[in-house]
Amino acid sequence: MNEEKRIAGIYIRVSTLDQAREGFSLKEQESRLKDFCKAKQYEVYKSIC
Repeated sequence: MNEEKRIAGIYIRVSTLDQAREGFSLKEQESRLKDFCKAKQYEVYKSIC
């Protein structure tokens, strides 16, 4: 069986100050997305904000 390496790029952003205040901070988004990638067995290539 051929196992392919899964690679992901993460793009994080907030549109408004309200989003940043209500828990959608860049660090929080990055953490959640990295956890998601880990659960799905993706290697994170790069995070961009």
